[in-house]
Amino acid sequence: MQEAKGYIQILIESLQKKTAVLDEILRQNALQAEAAGKDAFDMEGFEGTVDRKEELLQELARLDQGFETVYDRVREELKGNRGSYAEEIAVLQRLIGQIADKSVEIQAGEARNKALIEAAFGNARKQFGQGMTSVKAASDYYRNMSRVNYIDPQLLDTKK
Repeated sequence: MQEAKGYIQILIESLQKKTAVLDEILRQNALQAEAAGKDAFDMEGFEGTVDRKEELLQELARLDQGFETVYDRVREELKGNRGSYAEEIAVLQRLIGQIADKSVEIQAGEARNKALIEAAFGNARKQFGQGMTSVKAASDYYRNMSRVNYIDPQLLDTKK
């Protein structure tokens, strides 16, 4: 029974760590939105948040794997003695509910960020197209103006 209490405490700590990691992912989502929402897209800031989120997702995977391993060890004890572990089970359920809420919030933030990034890339494509049009117009103007002072030879025999 004492061993099971120790395992349950590990489960609770694991879920608390997972909650902290999800909070950090939410913060990184906000930073991504800020980087994508600027007039000039902040590519370095955006890439930094993507890298940090990748690290956080790997940490989540490790936490999930550890949680599953520990839970497998105490599953039967928890199911067999629900009354003895009612407080611990309530804490686990509360933490799992918080994690589910944060997961939904993260998914919504990712969807908003995706829309912001697509808009930023669309603007960049449009600006690039306008730049290419400006370069072509300048090139055409230069070519036409270089011909203004050119006079065809007047005494050239064109009959052959």
